[in-house]
Amino acid sequence: MKKSIAAYISLVPLVALISACGGGDKSHPAPSAKYTLGGTVSGLSATGLILSNGQDIITIPPNVSSFSFPGQLQAGENYEVKVVGQPAGFTEVCTLRDAAGKMGAANISNIAVSCHAAVLGITTFAGPPIHGTPGDQDGIGFQARFTSPTGLGLDSLGNLYVASGNAVRKISPASVVTTFASGVKRNNDVSSPRNESEFSPFGLVVDALDNVYVSDGSRIRKITPAGVMSTLAGNLKDGRNDGTGESASFYNPEGLAVDATGNVYVADTANHLIRKITPAGVVTTLAGSGSVGKEDGVGVAASFRNPSGLVVDAEGNLLVADRFNNAIRKITPSGVVSTLAGINGGPQSRAGATPNFVEPMSLTIDNAGNIYVLDNGVGYIQKIATNGMVTALFSNTTILLTDPVTGAPDWFEKPRHLVANRYGDLFVADTLKHRIQQVGAQ
Repeated sequence: MKKSIAAYISLVPLVALISACGGGDKSHPAPSAKYTLGGTVSGLSATGLILSNGQDIITIPPNVSSFSFPGQLQAGENYEVKVVGQPAGFTEVCTLRDAAGKMGAANISNIAVSCHAAVLGITTFAGPPIHGTPGDQDGIGFQARFTSPTGLGLDSLGNLYVASGNAVRKISPASVVTTFASGVKRNNDVSSPRNESEFSPFGLVVDALDNVYVSDGSRIRKITPAGVMSTLAGNLKDGRNDGTGESASFYNPEGLAVDATGNVYVADTANHLIRKITPAGVVTTLAGSGSVGKEDGVGVAASFRNPSGLVVDAEGNLLVADRFNNAIRKITPSGVVSTLAGINGGPQSRAGATPNFVEPMSLTIDNAGNIYVLDNGVGYIQKIATNGMVTALFSNTTILLTDPVTGAPDWFEKPRHLVANRYGDLFVADTLKHRIQQVGAQ
């Protein structure tokens, strides 16, 4: 009897071992079949086309006839392919057909990518390709959303900063949009990290050290590359006092510019003044009497009418978009004001050495010295060449763009700001369409 019990006990580990090694009839279900998602490509001769299906992203090389996403889908899964990056160089625009649906029990190969020449070299750099709703969504290219974007600025690496709603957004050269600084309206801290300060940015500029400055209500704010925000000058009350830091005051400042030594210039719009802020926060009035007018002169002898946009040229002169005087003014470093271009009264001709403007809101300069002026009143972008010749490049009514998804005619709608990069390309805040447009070098 004892021997039988011992024999039984000795069999237990053996049975357990056999079970652990897969003994018995325990089968595993076969994995579900997966299928590829792709289609055809026609007309693509440039690099840089990027497609996405959710988190699955693929870059399409030029001169190919087909594509396929690296990821695979199971039957019943939904798909929606989007263009998140148009070809580089602004020469082509690609659209999609049959780009959304539900995966069946077979590979999908009927998504059609069709590319054609871009109209006037304009493409949507970030934001909805057609008239979209405002938002604060980060993402790549068309996936991102903005809220009435206004001020724009570029850093030393080619990143574009955008004043949008209650935030400053950052767009990489590859159209990747992130939130750089934002406000949640909790307090009025003047030295706080990102996401902790009441914040409504409008104008924007970036200095040589990649610090970002914005006009924020009646304050001028500074944001370091690390995202730390402080108030450079101004306070929560409207005014026109010179002084240091919070003892100075502004009244609805809009455009900003910065010179090579770090001085920030402010279009103090509702005060009809041009102000200067040193890196230490000392505010002085560079030009303007504070009364509405269009007089040239030195310092306070000159007058403006709601100056809006500013830019510093290679010689250190400050150029001013004098909005309701319909003129471009020039201020030397010593404060001498002259009228560079424009005739008060609106557009009568669109070329020549004496151009007309309608509410010029913003201006920028390329590396060759050409000046680009954004006419907010009619949506024109005008170019003032170094020889003084002025031409209208784009309009919100007469020169149509091409919608990058549908191919339908499209146009600017109340653009508010523009900036040129080192290559001469222009970025435009297409404000009422909540997007950023990019224009190839002109």
